[in-house]
Amino acid sequence: ALDARHPSEPLDRFLADAEERLRSAADDAAAALERDSADALRRVPLACRDALRLRDDAVSLRSHLASVLQSLSQAEGSSAESITALARIDTVKQRMEAAYATLQDAAGLAQLSQSVEDVFSSGDLPKAAETLATMRHCLSAVGEVAEFANVRKQLEVLEERLDDMVQPRLVDALSNRKVFLTNLIYIC
Repeated sequence: ALDARHPSEPLDRFLADAEERLRSAADDAAAALERDSADALRRVPLACRDALRLRDDAVSLRSHLASVLQSLSQAEGSSAESITALARIDTVKQRMEAAYATLQDAAGLAQLSQSVEDVFSSGDLPKAAETLATMRHCLSAVGEVAEFANVRKQLEVLEERLDDMVQPRLVDALSNRKVFLTNLIYIC
């Protein structure tokens, strides 16, 4: 600091000015420190309140998340139970539909068994063949039910009868080269 002094300036005056500047800087620093300390002391309670509020919010959020997770767990459990129940219902429905189809086939078989003679009497070979195919399908659907054993025998007799009706016409069509009639008989 002495190097900054002008040579013509007295040393006492220079030191007094330097002391005054130092005192002024110290007063300014003390005032600034006091202001900043007062501001900090005012902010500390606000920061403490904010920290407490954030902690309370975190506790509340944790509690809310726990209840949401519990609700999800319960919903998952009830959903799994519902899916299991729906699967059982679907299985029962499929069995009922299969039983219904079998009963329909049985009813159709009984009706066909009674009306097949009329079809054969009409001489309509394609219709007779279709009726016998339907009877065979219905018999396979009802399985080995004892009540339809006579229908199974009736079907065998009727199939032989259809063969006996078709063979002479087929031989005639082949020998006379009636291709259209051969195709029609073959379809039967």
